[in-house]
Amino acid sequence: MNLLSVKSLKPEFKDNDLITNTDDFQQTITQQTKNNILTSEDFDRSFKTEIKCEWYYKKIAIYLTDNNEILLVKLAIKQTKKDLKGIRLGIPDEYFIEGLDPEVREAIEKAIKVMKGLGAKTQKVSLPHTKYALAIYYLIAPSEASSNLARYDGVKYGYRSKDGENLLEMYINTRSQGFGQEVKRRIMLGTYALSAGYYDAYYRKASQGRTLIRKDFEEAFKECDLIVTPTTPTPAFKLGEKTTDPLQMYLSDIFTIPCNLAGLPGISIPCGFSKEGLPIGLQLLAPSFQEEKLIHGAYAFEQATEFHLKRPKL
Repeated sequence: MNLLSVKSLKPEFKDNDLITNTDDFQQTITQQTKNNILTSEDFDRSFKTEIKCEWYYKKIAIYLTDNNEILLVKLAIKQTKKDLKGIRLGIPDEYFIEGLDPEVREAIEKAIKVMKGLGAKTQKVSLPHTKYALAIYYLIAPSEASSNLARYDGVKYGYRSKDGENLLEMYINTRSQGFGQEVKRRIMLGTYALSAGYYDAYYRKASQGRTLIRKDFEEAFKECDLIVTPTTPTPAFKLGEKTTDPLQMYLSDIFTIPCNLAGLPGISIPCGFSKEGLPIGLQLLAPSFQEEKLIHGAYAFEQATEFHLKRPKL
């Protein structure tokens, strides 16, 4: 079983103790009940007190409230189905563009056939603003990074350089030495996009574009339950292969960025291998707060294939 923190099971256990034996856990719960720390009402009731901690054990949720009261709540866990009957899959043309690696296209098409064989139905959907997603993301994300990382000045957070004869030199040396090349690149891009005279032209415009992408998905999900796309336009590349070419690295994100901009849940699962033995990913996207559909789709596909059991030769 998974290790379970029993910080809530006082006073029998000390803070940060771990139970690794199922019998020990059951005996502890039994003892707590005998000592009137737990009652039968605790096993199925709602409560309004503030929750400090929360753990899970099998189908029992364990809560510690603000007055150190322990509550056990039975969880209603649905059995994940292995078929996709009744599921509508949306296939966006915008993700099957020119430049998509032929091996990736073939693997995704085969994966869609597998899902259709499990009972799913497919139909075309349109996400017309997908072509702007990459540009939008690489304005918004660096802007947020620039703003968020401004606190790392060597005074309040993180690394501090020992070099420098005055405060300004300490600031400069700390940020120059503490951040890597990609972080510095994003800070520079974000600072420029947020600077006076450029905010409206860049960041505000990107935010408006993000809204359009979100609306595209809202319309698409009126016609389907899940959207199926490639994860990347090429099979996996070797470690460090594109670190010297940031643009190529950014382009690899073209299919995964839109769901992040729209605030949607997504999952990537293996669906094949290239001729060189490198893995190819299948991406599933679901509407907001509908992760259950997402996990159902991914689980059903994995149960029908064996790609997740194979490993590329390194």
